[in-house]
Parts: sequence; structure tokens; C-alpha cells
Amino acid sequence: MYVYGLGDPRTGQICYVGITSNLYQRYAQHLLHSHNKGNIELIDELRVLDILPTLVALEKDVDEAIIYERERYWIEHYSQDEATLTNRIVPKSQKRHEEYYMVDEVAMILGLSERTVFRLIKKGELKGFKAGREWRFEESDIEDYIRQARAKAEQERTIGATDF
Repeated sequence: MYVYGLGDPRTGQICYVGITSNLYQRYAQHLLHSHNKGNIELIDELRVLDILPTLVALEKDVDEAIIYERERYWIEHYSQDEATLTNRIVPKSQKRHEEYYMVDEVAMILGLSERTVFRLIKKGELKGFKAGREWRFEESDIEDYIRQARAKAEQERTIGATDF
């Protein structure tokens, strides 16, 4: 797993911190269809100048058990440097404006489209609750989904290994 940053090549400043298992695929996703409004604005602004954001591997080969802790570390690090981060995830040490995540935030965290998040809700794989017309998710809902997805992937790998 990687902790990475997207930067503004004009200033050298990191503008976004994220995590991924496939660095270049995730970079391409940002360039093609980012769900983060701040990233979209930065990328569009740079495209007009015919340049792309820089991609920086802040850490590589990070154990999945501590990946979110490391991501929060880098968000806090660049926040202290008064960087203008476009991240929607606020480290636990800082108080979020709201207690719950919205669908677009969950999509960004999981690296999925909003449509896929709705499919996961419908299938019962991602828990949350509806407040009015909007879905809300606690951090534990997202963590539970990740744990279940990892267990399912491990089970599929185990089953696949016995097919030989």
C-alpha cells in the first residue's frame, strides 16, 4: 500500500494526500474522474496551462493495518505546514464539522464511484442510515465494510489456491 500526495508543480506544494494499492492507476483515476471538488479544480486549472499535478509516493509498502494512521499523519503534517489540502477526510485529532460521512466522501475513501456505493448499500454490504434523503455513514461502517471485503478477498484467494 502507498500513501501518496498530489502536488501543484508550480508551487511544489502537496494539495492532496491519499492511499492506494496501485499508485499509477489511482493517479489516472484522479486525472480522469476525481470525486474531490478541490482536486477537480486544481487539475482543471493545471490543464489550462498544459501541465499535470505531480505524484509523490510519500510512503510505500505500508502495512494495511496502519495505512489509515499513516494517511492521517501526512494530512496532519501538510496541514501544519499551512498547505491547502483538498482532502475531505479530517484526521481524528481534528474535529470534523459533522459526525458522519456522506456518499461522495465514502466513494472517495474507498476509491469507488458513488453509483457503486449505492449498489453496496442496496446489497447490504455497506451499512449506513438515511437522514431525510441523504445517506450517512459512521467511520465504523466504512471500517466494517473494508474488513468484510478483505475477508472475502482472502477467502477467494484461498479457494482459488486449492483449484490447482
